[in-house]
Amino acid sequence: MQDLIDEQLLAFAKSQEQLGRALDAESAVVRRMAALLRKVPVEDLKRVKGDPYTEAELSVAREIAGYVNALADLEEALADFVKHAIKELRVAEEE
Repeated sequence: MQDLIDEQLLAFAKSQEQLGRALDAESAVVRRMAALLRKVPVEDLKRVKGDPYTEAELSVAREIAGYVNALADLEEALADFVKHAIKELRVAEEE
């Protein structure tokens, strides 16, 4: 039983590591978009018809919201797994 729990923990750790890499990449994209947005001079934006600054801000906000949602999903997955692991450990202790 302990081997099964150890195997599950290793698989979970590997999947969380991969999810962490994806979140890190998404974070890099958000930081880069925000940095690019700050570099655009206001005078250049005034020459463009419409409201490109607002569109760029909305794009960055959407990316940030996606990143935060992914973090929330990660937290939920961690909580579910820890709850499952604790149940398995209690069952193993009772045996």
